[in-house]
Amino acid sequence: MLIAQAWNMGRTDRETAMSDYPELSMQVGDIVTRAGVDRHIIRSLTEDKFSGEFECIVPDYWCSVGEVESNLCRRYSVVEARRNDLPE
Repeated sequence: MLIAQAWNMGRTDRETAMSDYPELSMQVGDIVTRAGVDRHIIRSLTEDKFSGEFECIVPDYWCSVGEVESNLCRRYSVVEARRNDLPE
């Protein structure tokens, strides 16, 4: 308990949440990756940001362009924050 308190010293609850759970900062329109080579655009997110719809825009061995999958947000990392700048 003391180690956890010392580790969080000087950080707000929001800063702690964002560093421990980066998926909480995701927004629709952001570009994300699962493996580092692929790119997906976030099409939708659940209210709690636990899961969402991700459309492949740069393929890897397991996805093709235009493919949309439902998945857990924690499996992705934000590459570019585009914030609702969705292509038509």
